[in-house]
Amino acid sequence: MRPALTPYSGTRILPILHERERSQAWFARKLGMHPSHVHRVLNGHLPISTLFVERACAVLDLPEEALFFLDPSMHACMTTSEVA
Repeated sequence: MRPALTPYSGTRILPILHERERSQAWFARKLGMHPSHVHRVLNGHLPISTLFVERACAVLDLPEEALFFLDPSMHACMTTSEVA
């Protein structure tokens, strides 16, 4: 089964980890995900899944809006379909 994807195109997680003096390895352990997977998501090489979003918000105790950027093209599609 493939993970559900989100309309997010990027994260603000790396600066937050740096600010909190936490490593990507620490973050991966807390997420319960493989460090290389987390690295690829954080660096934009893999799409952001809903599971990643849920766990990241819980680990960092921040809302989605504080951690993730919306993909403008996805947001436009969502807005257009909501209007119809």
